[in-house]
Amino acid sequence: MQGAKTERLRLVSALEVASVVSSILLVVWGLAPLLPRQRALQAIPLLLALGLVVWSQWQRGETLTDLGLTMINFSRAMRLLAWPLLIAGGVMVAIGKVNGSLHLYKNFTTALLLLPLSGIAQQYLLQSFIHRRLRQALGLESDGHQNGEHWRRTLAITLTAAIFSLVHAPNMMLMLLTAIGGIVWSLVFDRASNIIAPGLTHGMMSLLAICTLPPWMLESMAVGYSHFLYRSF
Repeated sequence: MQGAKTERLRLVSALEVASVVSSILLVVWGLAPLLPRQRALQAIPLLLALGLVVWSQWQRGETLTDLGLTMINFSRAMRLLAWPLLIAGGVMVAIGKVNGSLHLYKNFTTALLLLPLSGIAQQYLLQSFIHRRLRQALGLESDGHQNGEHWRRTLAITLTAAIFSLVHAPNMMLMLLTAIGGIVWSLVFDRASNIIAPGLTHGMMSLLAICTLPPWMLESMAVGYSHFLYRSF
């Protein structure tokens, strides 16, 4: 009986991930070209997906600490992120210097305020929901040792990063950056369940990419159908 309940929970977790990802892809590939000026209608599937996320977390009794929405583990997460982000930031600045593409984004102040908030929102969806549900779908529990735990954790991290990259298609540079970032942020969340640190650094790295990478590498931050109608920075 317990085994059947566990298997049902694993299946539901996988279906929840599929539902949320499908909603995002529906908007960026389906509704964006069909209803280009109807932003309110485009938002409906995303709001429904967000409703599913919140409802699922409430039903399972997941706390703010479970979801990484407190300052617990913040300092540990920042320490884990420090070197990868310093290296990535240094590489982007070097690329910008070599290509003469270092510049101050015209909406820099606004982006400086909004991108960290956007980063936290994205990391909430990515880590607090998708990553956690993938772990549950793979049979990982929140604590305790299990056979094959290491490869399951590795697979959950890899799938999380792959999904993050997929929803940024067909923007190839963004897909590459989000794949790398997805692995780093998922590794950190796996070791220190906090999304504030990944969210803030997500926003800062996005702004750094805008201000350093040349247009031939990063044309815009647009994804899905909108990428074909991009306006460069």
